[in-house]
Amino acid sequence: MLGLKGMALFQDGKLDDARVAIERSKAINPNDARVRNYLAQVLSALGAHTESELEFVAAVRLAPSYMEAWHNAGKTLLKHGKANEAVYALTHALTLAPTDKEILLKLVEADFIMHRFSDAEAYIRRLLVLDSSSLVAKLWLAAILRHLDKTSESSELLEEALLSTDIASLYDTLVLVGQSELLAGDLAASEYWITKAIALKPEQAQAYIQLAATHKFRDSERELVDKMETLLVTCRDNETRAMEFALGKAFSDLSDYDRSFVHYQAGNDLVRAQTPFDPSEFIKAIDQHISLFTKELLNKLPHGNLSETPILIVGTPRSGTTLTESIVSSHSHVAGAGEMDYWARVIPHIMPNLPDSFFPQLAKRVADEYLMFMRQYSPTSTRITDKMPGNFLQLGIIHAIFPNAKIIHVKRNPIDTCLSIYFQNFSFSHHYKWDLESLALWYEQYLRLMDHWRSVLPQDVMYEVRYDNLVDNIEGESRKLIDFLGLDWEPGILDYHKHERTIFTASKWQARQPVYKTSLERWRRYEKHLGPLLRLLKYA
Repeated sequence: MLGLKGMALFQDGKLDDARVAIERSKAINPNDARVRNYLAQVLSALGAHTESELEFVAAVRLAPSYMEAWHNAGKTLLKHGKANEAVYALTHALTLAPTDKEILLKLVEADFIMHRFSDAEAYIRRLLVLDSSSLVAKLWLAAILRHLDKTSESSELLEEALLSTDIASLYDTLVLVGQSELLAGDLAASEYWITKAIALKPEQAQAYIQLAATHKFRDSERELVDKMETLLVTCRDNETRAMEFALGKAFSDLSDYDRSFVHYQAGNDLVRAQTPFDPSEFIKAIDQHISLFTKELLNKLPHGNLSETPILIVGTPRSGTTLTESIVSSHSHVAGAGEMDYWARVIPHIMPNLPDSFFPQLAKRVADEYLMFMRQYSPTSTRITDKMPGNFLQLGIIHAIFPNAKIIHVKRNPIDTCLSIYFQNFSFSHHYKWDLESLALWYEQYLRLMDHWRSVLPQDVMYEVRYDNLVDNIEGESRKLIDFLGLDWEPGILDYHKHERTIFTASKWQARQPVYKTSLERWRRYEKHLGPLLRLLKYA
């Protein structure tokens, strides 16, 4: 009963109350797969991505034929930017429910984002057999056929779909296709679909929010940006926050930096009260890492695997990790897996075993599992990148398990980095970023921990890239980077921005452009607003 009560609260939007009720139900019966599925959905809505995914895993382990759990897991993984893992879950769901239209549509979306356009076409045609009049399916097929160079058929389908009187479904699908095009890496195509959505429902905010992610606003478009500002009063809840960040970006494009900062600050303020950051707890956690992971301990811990396959790219969000991964993964022997959250999921279970109960069998099992996940992205590449900035917290245990893995630490001007973090509409899990004082303190502790890793890790394991130097001398710094990895230079590496690949981070725009220098010392445009961040100048 508590589980059902929790889901009723969830449907009413009372997420915190729903979590309390369902967690009480889980405590009573932890082996109830339905309750674990309920809790996973609530956690996902709260932005607790890692915890949500772990609950979905528990649900399907308890009940492997529980279709709804596989389906919900796939939807959540896709929402969290894990299209490859979403395909795995959704394929399981489809096996259990072969005619489920929602599952088919989610598989289309996931395969589309992963550039598997032929697979996406097969699923959408399967859906059209079930429902030949489906407007959503026709729009998706039109988008897919554009990528398969079947432009005539695509145009005919689009013209037919745009005649529909179901404006709500048409609008929602145009926005979704636009979002998927952005994730698939085609900014022009994303803008193509989004502008059609705006033309259809100019008073709806969602398409304008999406447009800001793909479009650089020009002076001639001030009326469009003013229109976005008037739509703020129509927004509700998360949409309000998203529009504030979109307006911050729009006014920045127009060089109206004071107005830009007002909107960015408003977006952050909407979250700050909901996600308190405890500086003392974070400092304590850093202290524990530093005191635990000494050179002596790292020499004693058992290795899991001597493979050189993993390349860990770490730093902070917005420090240049996406650019670095783009360059490295442009090498013919390297594949980019993007942001894998494997270590964030596993290390909380490992840390209590350190050092006494961290046996070789555990190290090997963790290493084998990590490599298995990596191989989902590329079965044949000799090296695979894991560009999860937050892994800077876990470098001690990662090095112990993979002593031959290379680590690339990317560092950028500290104020530019923090300002860029502040300007992103991240998930609530980035609880340090919604307040400038908390953000400055968090950054100082990150620097302190990185100083420690430099002192205890072997010099040939970790290489530091300065984003500012990389931007200033792209070829010279890229050559040093490739040399550190023990790879031969390839001329195509400098065409990184032309390579087709899925990008789920906030750096989608930059990753599709040649290297640019306008981001250097961007903070000076906002200097009078920055307060606590200015003390980070001493680290520049």
